[in-house]
Amino acid sequence: MAHKKVDEKLTKAVLDYLKEPKSSQGKAAKKFGIGIGTVNRIVSASTEKPPLEHSKTKNANAARVEYGKERRRELLDKFLGKIDTMLDSQELKPGGMQALAIALGTAIDKYRLEEGSGGQGKVALLALMEEIKKNAEAARASSTSK
Repeated sequence: MAHKKVDEKLTKAVLDYLKEPKSSQGKAAKKFGIGIGTVNRIVSASTEKPPLEHSKTKNANAARVEYGKERRRELLDKFLGKIDTMLDSQELKPGGMQALAIALGTAIDKYRLEEGSGGQGKVALLALMEEIKKNAEAARASSTSK
């Protein structure tokens, strides 16, 4: 295939063609007489990328995964809220604190896996862990003074 200069006119024509239903990068390459790598570079460099067409099954699976992810976030938020109320309870014994800490650690670890370990929410988690530490120390102090 001969080298063809890729100018703005060609770039716009390729991008417009790719927005049409049943178009593909391979078909665009043949239609405009350019290589598929060139079409790929045009699409990659473009800010107006054409939407990817997926099958109904793939779209349904992506929706299911997103729903499951959201549901797990809701359950974790509910769990953390329950732990927060337990921390304020006067009935929490030092032995119960260990089980609570293990459950919290597991939940936090699962949440980090769900969200990716990019450090999101790290400040809030550290504040919560600090509160747990303070409550554990207060519970120990009150049990030794009895």
